[in-house]
Amino acid sequence: MANRAGMWKQDESGRVHTPLEPVVLGATLALIPVLIIEADATSHAWQEVATVANWIIWAIFLAELATVLVIAPRKRAALRAHWLDVAIVVLTIPLLGKVFAWFRLARFFRLLRFGVIVSRKLLRAVVARLLGRKP
Repeated sequence: MANRAGMWKQDESGRVHTPLEPVVLGATLALIPVLIIEADATSHAWQEVATVANWIIWAIFLAELATVLVIAPRKRAALRAHWLDVAIVVLTIPLLGKVFAWFRLARFFRLLRFGVIVSRKLLRAVVARLLGRKP
């Protein structure tokens, strides 16, 4: 599949950068209230809301991983670079129920990656400004 307008890019490390990353970040943040509802809700209706939301969040992670594997020219390198995403999709399937529910916390590791990306960009901007260059 062609790299359309530079939206999809595979680094030398194998990591594929996609425009879906903000969507996955939003899904990761949405997991917080879902986990709270699952833990504290006593009504069946709220438990159903949490279950549906959990499936939607998992589907977002799955869609991003599937897209990465379809787009990546080097599939094995992409799998190695996205090992955490693979683990999240495989180990946090909502069908597994309460047995593996604590694995869903692994989805929060995506927030750490986001923090690293943001801090790198900020550091580059500060260094560029100090050196009198455009970031």
